[in-house]
Amino acid sequence: MAVENKYGDWIKAGWEHTKGDLVPWALTTFVMGLCGICFIIFPQVGANYLKMIREYKNNGTKPEMGKLFVFDNVVQYLIALVIMAVAQMLCIIPVFLVFWTIPLMAFKGMGAVDAAKASYNYVKGNFVSTLLLAIVLGFVQSIGNLACGLGGFVTIPIAAFAWVYAYEAHEAAIDAAQAGA
Repeated sequence: MAVENKYGDWIKAGWEHTKGDLVPWALTTFVMGLCGICFIIFPQVGANYLKMIREYKNNGTKPEMGKLFVFDNVVQYLIALVIMAVAQMLCIIPVFLVFWTIPLMAFKGMGAVDAAKASYNYVKGNFVSTLLLAIVLGFVQSIGNLACGLGGFVTIPIAAFAWVYAYEAHEAAIDAAQAGA
């Protein structure tokens, strides 16, 4: 099932959402970044960040710092971190095969292994599309580095919103690939 990637629309929507509440998103992004120092909690915090992005997108729920620190599935997120780290060590290409792992865990409540399998099953048939999406989102995030890294407080939420939009556009196809596996 082919899904059209609407990069421009998703990034534009991400910008609109981000600028609508710039200070809360910048602060939330800063705190999430600080959590990156402790790699043990970062995957769970990152997933919680995506959940907040989706709640804001779909319901207008304002970001709250406390929602970053809901540790309901830390072990599964650590397993996901290991899976993605191993994929990255094998080569950059396998990382894209698990591109949808964290959103599947965050939005569907899947375990790490099941989410990685579902991501793999979808991406293997949509590799170029997923690779291009990852490159575009990575580029958007990287633009923030041009302003001494401070721009990341704007570009990271934009890319995260775009990733949520992309996930929702691909969700039915990911489910279908998982069911067919």
